[in-house]
Amino acid sequence: MSDWERYPGNPVLGGQLGTCFDLSLSTVDGGYRMWFSWRPRAAIGYAVSEDGLHWQASPEPVLGPDPDSAVEDLEVTRPYVLAEDGGYTMWYAGHSADRVVICRATSPDGLRWERHGAVLEPELPWEKAALMCPSVLRDESGTYHLWYSGGERYEPDAIGYATSPDGVAWQRIGEGPVLRPDPAGGWERERVAGAHVFAHDGWLYAAYIGFANGFEDSAIGIARSADGINWQRHAGNPVLSRGAAGEFDSINVYKPFVIVEGDLWRLWYNASAPRAGTDTSHDNRIEQVGHAQCRFAFQPVTDALHTPGGSAP
Repeated sequence: MSDWERYPGNPVLGGQLGTCFDLSLSTVDGGYRMWFSWRPRAAIGYAVSEDGLHWQASPEPVLGPDPDSAVEDLEVTRPYVLAEDGGYTMWYAGHSADRVVICRATSPDGLRWERHGAVLEPELPWEKAALMCPSVLRDESGTYHLWYSGGERYEPDAIGYATSPDGVAWQRIGEGPVLRPDPAGGWERERVAGAHVFAHDGWLYAAYIGFANGFEDSAIGIARSADGINWQRHAGNPVLSRGAAGEFDSINVYKPFVIVEGDLWRLWYNASAPRAGTDTSHDNRIEQVGHAQCRFAFQPVTDALHTPGGSAP
């Protein structure tokens, strides 16, 4: 079982910015760029870092809600940014009064964004009224692969999968999720959400959140797949659970994002703790971003999660 080492300077983003959560990272010229959900601004913020630990955030969001839109007039959150074709494409959650949908925007530089509207909306019964937490890969043929969370507005229930020739028109694979809660799994028996899917060493890996008690008692696990549909959990899950009292992640840990550098796996995640004192009520919570790392080795178990149909990335 691999041990993940939390950065002793956590959190790496938050503080005076207020609640920061559900982020996307990109590496460029030896440095790091981050797009993050910025709750006080109901928007998506932006930060840069030379080492992934010390971040400089822009004072203004790079994408905010659109009051003239029917699908993203309240808030925009949970970005996933893909560097492609000399620019950037962002898929993100657009919030309105009655639903949450996945929207798309493009940018020449990662800072100035042009919106293109909703590209995936809730349709299937398990998706209820909310789709969010997109994670996108583009394969060598140009096909896009999307893993997304669906279900409740506060925290989704499960993770679905879709493909697209252009990143705009998406075809769901199967009628249900490809990653579901595991009733026998203890730590992820209630719901799973917030997957970051990435390719490494011939496999697809998903770092994701599991919940054991409604929207509480969350932890981070890892699964791997050969096709994006059939997933096998890591035997050592969860790999990261909430921290000790007084730490920035003492209540819950949430959405992970992984970058593999050589044999080192670096994981950024948001987590909650009391703003002050020991009161853990929601009104007294703040979410901030932290970092952990590990020389990780996947250990397979036998209970693969399966949804039939679909095509391999």
